[in-house]
Amino acid sequence: MGPITVVWGLFIAWHLPSSPATARWLTDEQRLMAIERIRANKTGTAAQGIKWNQFWEAGRDPRLYLCALAVFSASVPNGGISSFGATLVEGFGFTTKQTTLLGMSTGGGETVAMFIGVVLSRWTKMRGVPASICIAISVCGAAMMVGIPLVERNARYAGYVLVFFYPVGQVSTLPGSCCAICSSIDR
Repeated sequence: MGPITVVWGLFIAWHLPSSPATARWLTDEQRLMAIERIRANKTGTAAQGIKWNQFWEAGRDPRLYLCALAVFSASVPNGGISSFGATLVEGFGFTTKQTTLLGMSTGGGETVAMFIGVVLSRWTKMRGVPASICIAISVCGAAMMVGIPLVERNARYAGYVLVFFYPVGQVSTLPGSCCAICSSIDR
């Protein structure tokens, strides 16, 4: 995957314009409209250098640290659950062949979680709510994996699949300029 990423990065660096004024696929009229939109937002088309006052302001904002905590908390399960998923499922009492087949259903669980996240996000008009709900479902799944007796392998496996709801929380924090969960505090 590394070489594909490098090639894609070079392609993007070569073809992606640095501002609407240099976008080759826009007509002159579209360029003017895009630049006017940027001017209305007061964001500018280029930033030269580091604005230290903004750097220090961000460093004093507690939402920055809440965002970092949210992303870190959502990322921690990724290593253990993804890397050792087959070992976990086999530890529930499934055979090696069953473990291989059951490993495919986690993608289905993530797809359902994303669908739920999108529906809840549209319904509540917030990203923090579905992120919190899906992370809570993930925590319940983790509790099912460790809290249910060993003889209940199917219930423990269901908990394993529910753990894969955590990416919704992580993805929900990425769009926009600040953390979606933390920005919902302002509402």
